[in-house]
Amino acid sequence: LSSQCTDHLHRPTSEDLFALVIGIDRYTERSALSASVLDAKAIATFLKSIGVPNRNIIELHNEGATFDGILKGFEALGRRSDIKKGRSTILIYFSGHGASDYKSALPKNQEHYWSGWEENVIEQILPQDVGRMPGIPDRMVAAWLNKLAKEKSDNVILMLDCCYSAGMTRADDGGQGDDDEFETRTIPNPPPLTFSDGIWSRIPPISEADVLTNDQTPSDSRPTRNPSGFEVTYNHSHILLAACSRDTKAKAKKHKGGVFTTAVLEVLESVRRRGQSISSISYVSLMDELHEPIGRLLLNRSGVSVATQFPHCEGFNSNRGIFSHQVVFVDNELVRVTKNGGRIFLSAGHAQGVIAGAEYSVHQDRDTPADSSALLGAVLQVSNIDTFQAELILRGTPLSHFPESCFAKFMRAPHNFPLLNVICRDSAWVRNVVGRRQDIRRVARREDAQLEIVIDNREVAFYTITLVEGKMYSCESGRIPRWITTSTGMEENRSRVMDVLHWANRFYHHLNRHSAISDVSLELHALEKVSLTSRDKDASYSRIGRNLFNENGQAVIKIDNPESPFGVTLYNRGSIDYYPYFFAFESDLSISSYAFDEPQFSTVPGRSDTVDCPLPGGSSMSLGYGTATKPVSFSLLSGMNHDVTVWKIFLTTDRVDMGSVRQSAEIVWGKERVDGTDREDFIQHWGDVCGTVVQLKNS
Repeated sequence: LSSQCTDHLHRPTSEDLFALVIGIDRYTERSALSASVLDAKAIATFLKSIGVPNRNIIELHNEGATFDGILKGFEALGRRSDIKKGRSTILIYFSGHGASDYKSALPKNQEHYWSGWEENVIEQILPQDVGRMPGIPDRMVAAWLNKLAKEKSDNVILMLDCCYSAGMTRADDGGQGDDDEFETRTIPNPPPLTFSDGIWSRIPPISEADVLTNDQTPSDSRPTRNPSGFEVTYNHSHILLAACSRDTKAKAKKHKGGVFTTAVLEVLESVRRRGQSISSISYVSLMDELHEPIGRLLLNRSGVSVATQFPHCEGFNSNRGIFSHQVVFVDNELVRVTKNGGRIFLSAGHAQGVIAGAEYSVHQDRDTPADSSALLGAVLQVSNIDTFQAELILRGTPLSHFPESCFAKFMRAPHNFPLLNVICRDSAWVRNVVGRRQDIRRVARREDAQLEIVIDNREVAFYTITLVEGKMYSCESGRIPRWITTSTGMEENRSRVMDVLHWANRFYHHLNRHSAISDVSLELHALEKVSLTSRDKDASYSRIGRNLFNENGQAVIKIDNPESPFGVTLYNRGSIDYYPYFFAFESDLSISSYAFDEPQFSTVPGRSDTVDCPLPGGSSMSLGYGTATKPVSFSLLSGMNHDVTVWKIFLTTDRVDMGSVRQSAEIVWGKERVDGTDREDFIQHWGDVCGTVVQLKNS
């Protein structure tokens, strides 16, 4: 969708948008705030200004936002019969104090409620009567949001203007460092998380089935990430908008408003002033635009910045329009470009597979199709490459006319681009159609080939070739018509063949580039159902048997039942913290990101310290078992006897944008696409681990 979407198409209405808006200044037993209620009222006012009726907005302020009052707010949303799945949007907004504690601090009689909750940190939003009552922990929020997503709406947004960092709040001064202009929304040492059985009876059960239902899962064969803390409240149906990461603080200007909330409303109002609907920009673009107002709002009266604050957005549906089900067109192949003085830099480097000499087109934004956003005549060529960025040379446009920030899209590879090994028995056809392409190497033996081309009178078929445990597996990737009709008659479909070969070359380029990391490993296990807790109706899963990957990272699985559950575990046995990005390389030449590569967008591109690190040294991550994940399963399409999937996990020491690695099956096979400062004394590094899974039909 272009940015010209109109209000009448996606404007929230009485049957579109419902909100629970919470703001707390007056705490019974904790330090008071001065602007949280103002924030909540500003959010409600904005919602009404875009057409949301009063009856759709539940507002809880101060004494109305007790522990019981907030739970009643969730319960009220759950009872609304006019919230329609597939049409309605639900916004949960909280402004006030946040806190966190460690799971090890739980009272013994409460530990079973966190059974299977692998994250040691328990993050909380604090109700007005905190002290008399505990905080409301992430597990309870997760349970309610998952229930709403499953039963009411698959478009849920959680917006938090508070702090919830364990490492920060345990050592924080509780606001004593604030001045007469700014305040911090956090408290140290929250009360113990002790709840009666009566309270737990009001909390929906949470398990795998509550997080992703069949109609919400993109593919039954795709793994999903086991997130942590408030991150567990997002998946394919949930979007988290957080005022800060775990290691920064949520600031507010006293008696004026929270920095995060104020900045968000500024951006949304500016969109409306431009004559656009807010649904015409994505949550990704919202984060792009927050950097300037956040920096400005953190300046004190003397013009000095009082803090750093890095909001971020998480969730697969972050490419949707604001408060809309509609996907805003976001070209994932576009990479951010910045100008620094007289030099131009691409926010991608060796880790993303950038090659010296490659050429890129220039584009104004990511929210409009590449053809309409291109700066005509401007071409960028890669000159120098670092781990996570590359320097570019501009051709075709004066540097003085080049924008300070824009995006680039890969156009052409240099002549030394890695060769694609192709086998085809019809030599005459290859000479006629493929010619002397420099990025194609013809081979005579199938075991030396990556791609096989088979020709008949009507079609050109392409097959991937994979060797696993000494056996060759050939999988059909796709077919295209051999002939096209022109003004002079029937001709070979040369251009489409070239397109497929281009995408196949790109596929194998990303698949075959490696940088080994010996301290990280990947395991695959079968799973069995186990009871999560006595009151949870659905089962959790635990690993059984041996690691199915051999020493070469290969597994051969017979498909007895397409619903047989499997789980994946990523181990980091070293001391370096990594950001993992999980990609599935499929036999149809698509490259899809799943699991660990949940979209997380900071307001400062390239700053790893602004987004929480998912795989610290000495830790592990699981997919398919543990809390809030759906098991991995495998199935074969009708008529297939086998298939091959390669899971490749890129690991980086900084949080970077790996979206340019993706490649959809639609773009390969010609269908229209539907996409929606370095740390000191630290060496930037990237690497990868792979696992190949052969799926066999159990005949």
